[in-house]
Amino acid sequence: MSKISDQIYATCYDVNKNVNNLSQEDAHFWAETSKKRFALTAEKILKYTNKKDKVKILNASGLGSGDHDVSIVKYLKSIGFPFEWDVYDSPGSPYLEKPALKDYIQELNINLIFFDYTKINKNDDKKYDIILFTEIAEHLDHSSFLNALNYLHEKLEEEGVLIVTTPNALWFPARIKNLFGAEGNEYYGEGNKNLEKKVYG
Repeated sequence: MSKISDQIYATCYDVNKNVNNLSQEDAHFWAETSKKRFALTAEKILKYTNKKDKVKILNASGLGSGDHDVSIVKYLKSIGFPFEWDVYDSPGSPYLEKPALKDYIQELNINLIFFDYTKINKNDDKKYDIILFTEIAEHLDHSSFLNALNYLHEKLEEEGVLIVTTPNALWFPARIKNLFGAEGNEYYGEGNKNLEKKVYG
């Protein structure tokens, strides 16, 4: 996994510099923090796919600043993996106004679909081989979360795979922070700001 992690680190660093305008130090921190999780997701995509033709992948977690999607898509393209990549995001996401993110989306042929888990629209019949639902469950209220899981189950092909991840609340440093009333924003990013704006993911 280290080779995948190294490539993903480089892309993640670039996205954090170009889209989020982070300092070198902060871009390094976030790329280093994210690279193993993103590499693990890429590995799972390769592991659970037996198809020889184009694999349909949906990132149902939201585009955010793009580091997750851009890193994994760039890696899969670099090894010649045949796939198409759709991503759900809220039309109110502040990141969508960033020119650098628009460039990445166009360059990598990422198909952006506007979506809101509080108002699920079932008009689209497209089904997917792999659906990613990573680091978003903790941003949704209980009803929206259950509705989202039911909806995503319907969107899977018969042999499709849903990959779900959440922050590890049992991680010892997180428990210490919770003990002292810290919120753990290193996991939730701009969660509170997004909640106020009704932007999830």
